[in-house]
Amino acid sequence: MFDNFRFNMLNKRASSAESKPAEIIKSLDIKKGDIIADIGSGGGYFTFEFSNEVEGKVYAIDTNQKFLDYITRELRKRSIKKYKSYIS
Repeated sequence: MFDNFRFNMLNKRASSAESKPAEIIKSLDIKKGDIIADIGSGGGYFTFEFSNEVEGKVYAIDTNQKFLDYITRELRKRSIKKYKSYIS
């Protein structure tokens, strides 16, 4: 059902100006050592962005294992190691 194209489309939608991702991230007042849970992580757009903002951990949490598998692959490609993925 989901392939890389669909995951990329989810992330494109999350990153669009209409979704106001910069405002969302700014409003969270993230500190360098914070631990963040991206609940309902979908294609991982915010997981990736959060991982750039913190020195702590970022947890990607979703009910769909395919989303988490995609996020894990992308984070490894980007050499980002401060994440964990969970299905719940």
